[in-house]
Amino acid sequence: INLQPALHVSGKLAFDGAGRKPDAGVLSKSPAVLITVADARNRGFFPAWTDDALGFTTKGKTAGLIPGSYFIAPTPLPGWSFRSATLEGRDVSDMPFDLKADIDNIVVTYTDHPSALAGAVRSSQNDLDRDAVVIVFPTDTRYWPVFNPAGQRFRTTHADKAGAYSVPNLPAGEYFVIATSEA
Repeated sequence: INLQPALHVSGKLAFDGAGRKPDAGVLSKSPAVLITVADARNRGFFPAWTDDALGFTTKGKTAGLIPGSYFIAPTPLPGWSFRSATLEGRDVSDMPFDLKADIDNIVVTYTDHPSALAGAVRSSQNDLDRDAVVIVFPTDTRYWPVFNPAGQRFRTTHADKAGAYSVPNLPAGEYFVIATSEA
């Protein structure tokens, strides 16, 4: 048996906006990031806690991770919305990353001015459809086979009584938007 040391994931939190950054008291109440297994058969997760310098790590907080594919799952922060997670300049917000050795340079960015997609649903008779379900998903097919339970690019919402819908915190990109009647 060839034993190997456990692996760890570390990085930093970045904040894009003029809002007040969360203080250490808020950040210490729950993990800043969860590292989740990207295997549909196993839904394990590993917490990464912050330090006073807005860094995060699994070191000293978990027994460690084994080599494999993982997702970044940021936790909600009051007044801030998740924008992106990058590893060596590559967006890993909704795509898994391969862990073969310790990683110490993931950047998780939050914003206080999140994007949103909004509109109104109309029936084939041009009436507002308050019973509609709106499904939003990326035109980029690279995201389709990847199931990420914390992902931001596949979203479903219901139209309100006026037929309006809103999808907050949608990452930049091109999307298909489909509306279907729930009735």
